[in-house]
Amino acid sequence: MIKFEKRYNGQGEVAVLYSPGYGAGWSTWAHSDDEREACMYDSRIVDMVLAGKSSDITGEFIENLWEVEHFYAGGAERLCVEWIGVGNQFRINEYDGFETIEINANVDWDVA
Repeated sequence: MIKFEKRYNGQGEVAVLYSPGYGAGWSTWAHSDDEREACMYDSRIVDMVLAGKSSDITGEFIENLWEVEHFYAGGAERLCVEWIGVGNQFRINEYDGFETIEINANVDWDVA
């Protein structure tokens, strides 16, 4: 189990990490559900992205941080933070490594 904390702001939102840009996904290319969840929420990584230090997020760095083996950090250099209201449903979509966030409240669903 990977130990991490979520990053909250003072406005009832949680930071979610995603990697727009073709090539490699960030959370969508994780090896396990545990890694996927940590990729989306780890406050230490959020802090690095917000500080402009995404280039320091390497596979070796993550392996040491989470005590995992063989982590691929290909999408790390393009990481972005999206602030999403606590309790809102969302999903991260990926196409050819390009990740986008879709929030359930923002989607107009068709009904048959």
